[in-house]
Amino acid sequence: MHPGDPSTHDLDVGYDALKTILETIPVGILLGDTRGRTLYVNRKFVDLFGYTIEDIPDQEAWWPAAYPDAGLRVDARRQWAAAAAEAQRNRSETPPMIFPVRCKDGGMREIEFRMAATDTLHVVVFTDIGERLVAARERRTNEQRTAGLLALSQMTDQPENVITDFALEQAVALTNSRIGYLAFVNEDETVMTMYSWSREAMQTCNALDKKVHYKVAETGLWGEAIRQRKPVITNDYAAPNAFKKGYPEGHLPISRHMNLPVLEEGRIVLVAGVGNKPAPYDESDVQQLTLLMDGLWKIIRTKRVEQALRESQARFAKAFLSSPAPLVISEIDSGRFIDVNDCWVRMLGHSREELLGHTSKEVGIWADPADRDRMVALLRQKGAIKEAPVQFVSKSGERIHALWSTETITLDGRPVMLSLIYDETERKRAETEKERLQAQLLQVQKLESVGRLAGGVAHDFNNMLGVILGHAELAMSRTAPGEPIHEDLTEIHAAAGRSAELTRQLLTFARKQTVRPRVLDLNAVVEAALKMLRRLIGEAIALEWHPAGGLWPVKVDPTQIDQVLANLCVNARDAIDGLGTITITTENVTLDGEPSADPEVPLFGDFVRLSVRDDGCGMDRATIDNLFDPFFTTKPVGLGTGLGLATVYGVVKQNSGFIQVHSAPGQGATLAIHLPRCTTPDRPAAAVQPKADPGDGRETILLVEDEPSVLRMTTLMLQRLGYTVLPAGTPGAAIEQARAHAGRIDLLMTDVVMPEMNGRDLAEHLLSLYPEMRRLFMSGYTADVIAHQGVLEAGVSFIQKPFSLQKLAHWVRRALEGEVRS
Repeated sequence: MHPGDPSTHDLDVGYDALKTILETIPVGILLGDTRGRTLYVNRKFVDLFGYTIEDIPDQEAWWPAAYPDAGLRVDARRQWAAAAAEAQRNRSETPPMIFPVRCKDGGMREIEFRMAATDTLHVVVFTDIGERLVAARERRTNEQRTAGLLALSQMTDQPENVITDFALEQAVALTNSRIGYLAFVNEDETVMTMYSWSREAMQTCNALDKKVHYKVAETGLWGEAIRQRKPVITNDYAAPNAFKKGYPEGHLPISRHMNLPVLEEGRIVLVAGVGNKPAPYDESDVQQLTLLMDGLWKIIRTKRVEQALRESQARFAKAFLSSPAPLVISEIDSGRFIDVNDCWVRMLGHSREELLGHTSKEVGIWADPADRDRMVALLRQKGAIKEAPVQFVSKSGERIHALWSTETITLDGRPVMLSLIYDETERKRAETEKERLQAQLLQVQKLESVGRLAGGVAHDFNNMLGVILGHAELAMSRTAPGEPIHEDLTEIHAAAGRSAELTRQLLTFARKQTVRPRVLDLNAVVEAALKMLRRLIGEAIALEWHPAGGLWPVKVDPTQIDQVLANLCVNARDAIDGLGTITITTENVTLDGEPSADPEVPLFGDFVRLSVRDDGCGMDRATIDNLFDPFFTTKPVGLGTGLGLATVYGVVKQNSGFIQVHSAPGQGATLAIHLPRCTTPDRPAAAVQPKADPGDGRETILLVEDEPSVLRMTTLMLQRLGYTVLPAGTPGAAIEQARAHAGRIDLLMTDVVMPEMNGRDLAEHLLSLYPEMRRLFMSGYTADVIAHQGVLEAGVSFIQKPFSLQKLAHWVRRALEGEVRS
């Protein structure tokens, strides 16, 4: 049959009609035979895929063109063959199959396939369902996001990290991604803090530096959403990109990336990111992630606000209940107690149960109930009351004078009164205590003034006394003892000596005297101090001294023993009214493990006990308990600093000892000082200076002193002792003399504090010229000044101004013979 043949006219009409239908139908049609050849494709097929019948003359051309992915091609071909066989066997249409198809232009389309077959012909219908799938996918995504937000809204009782982890997994699923992260941003948008990673990211990322905080300026794509303040999509991560800065070793590979900022009132608060979606990210992903993250932030913000409110309420409750000042919350009109703190309960003596739910007038706390009415009227008038004087009555009936401050606050939506009460009794007590402390401060300032005065005048005063003592001694050596002038010189010398002793005692009192412990015989030290002690206690009180034989040596600064004895004897003197006796004793004591009621007394050890006993008024237990506290005194103001016995306690503790006190009212008192036995083989130092033979000096001494009168006097004294003296008024002159001197210089005797350089530096300089030269330092300055010059160290000879001819002879000889002051 041929078209146009009259016998086939009806068939021609039917053919044209069928062709018209096939060319205009809105689905793609492909006709093929059973051998896989393509017989026909309609216009819609070409529109859908771009392939003409010439492009795909058979299935062998169709499959690699439509399915370049080999795996997908095998799967599609297998399903297509099975469907064709079923269609041919059943002479029916197959169920729909859905596959992505690669078009001629490289694009992909989601296609629904249907097939029908005859013995010789296959008919395949292609329907583009891309838009339908997109709509369905968007619908499912919206439903998934809505379900996620609903679940989030029900997680407000969960920790914040649980909420963010859940939201992040939802974000990864919504965008069909493989990984994701959430980061909070600080207020100035300079630092992002990584808070959550998706599960797959945590499992597969082995980066060596998984930091938590990142400076935005140093980040790559992660921070670009902050810098641009908008969503940023990177669908080809491998392509060159100026924003990328790479990622650390071990980081999981990234193929695609998208992140976006979450803003609140113009400030970026959160950054959410996802990555490695199989298909490119698009605006739909941006929209879904934005909506989800906005919802997440609202939940987090609400949770944080609620948490801050709870914490604030907890802090208020804690501060309210534990406040050291009485606090009350009550109804304005009725005065009914809503809450009270512990301090209010303690002040009034009523329990919380007796107060809460009752009015202040019912409980009866007002000395004058009209006071409350006046306070409420004043509160309504001014809005707040500050320190209004009122009077309360405690449960025991005690009247309490107080200052009442109150203001209106809102509690559970209604106005109430928050009141603070200040106990005036406590304030007055505090003022009294303040006055007492000010009096103590004045005592301390007096003591400090004495110390400053003593330290300030000691140097010049000692220099002047040294000149007087030295010249008096030299003049006495040139006159006969029976001559009137000798007696006058003797009195001058004695007066200067007493002045020097007073200066030493003043410095000891001010604790500015040199403190250097040494091994000594305590009996000898006490013996030497008896004269001074008798002057302190006066003639009306007898001083008895009972030393123990074979007393063990102790290691302590003798000046500290003088200080201890002076304080104990003065304290004993003040406890005696009129005539009385003070007894000083020493003895050896061994503690053998018997426990004492005093926790400061050790269980074991050998000690030397120095006891001072008086027959005065005695002390009660309370006085004994506070006896050694700083500023504690039983004497009237002006008659005691309260530091004497505290100083004794400090000296004893400094020397690893302890004190015991035995006393009772009307029975006198005994204060026993215990110092540890010194077991070193050192011989105890003698209490008195050995006499030197004047005139036996043969050595050459370089004498350096910046005070001319002291220089002249010391030169004469040294010459009187037989030494050759090279006097120098400055360190520079001393260096010149040393360089110019042709002979040996055996001893450098130098002042410590001088212009140009101090004595220690001068000695170090001269040792390079005379390595064998010995050194003897002298000074009239106090110990705290000398210590800064480095001459109070062990192994350094030092003589304190003023000094006598005998003392000078002794220390010069010790320095020359290599002995040092220990």
